[in-house]
Amino acid sequence: MTVADHTLRRLSELVDLVERNERSIGVLSTGERIAVALVLNRPDLLPDTYPHVLHAVDRLDDYWLEAAIEIAKQR
Repeated sequence: MTVADHTLRRLSELVDLVERNERSIGVLSTGERIAVALVLNRPDLLPDTYPHVLHAVDRLDDYWLEAAIEIAKQR
């Protein structure tokens, strides 16, 4: 399994978790939270320190950003 595969799988699990229980987003790291919010197209779930979607996108590394885009395409 490559790093990208691991990130894709992890993000998919986190998206499912937050869809089942939105409050669970509070236990995620900043990067995980941003990626999940982007996949779900829910800017209201972004951390308060990233009020603009572009600032949040800039926070993600390439693996998380690519995983978010790929999962969003599949939804």
